[in-house]
Amino acid sequence: MELDSLVSARISDDRAAGLPQEWQQAVSLCQDPVWVAEIAARMGLPLSTVATLLSELVARDLVHHQPSTTKARTPDVHILQRVKRGLMAI
Repeated sequence: MELDSLVSARISDDRAAGLPQEWQQAVSLCQDPVWVAEIAARMGLPLSTVATLLSELVARDLVHHQPSTTKARTPDVHILQRVKRGLMAI
């Protein structure tokens, strides 16, 4: 899962009540579309851990992810600036 993918919940917080705590937290943070990097920052976890967690939630159809529309081979400065602004807004 890409750093700048948008993720949104497919279930409400109420329906997530029986899930493991980390899954509940991720679903709660995804009630409105949010970037993977922002979820990692808010959960205080490494990006790789959150990407794995979100991939599992996608596989279980609990969240939906919208991959980035850019597929550059090198980092896109505009994407990095968007991520930086998003993290600074937290």
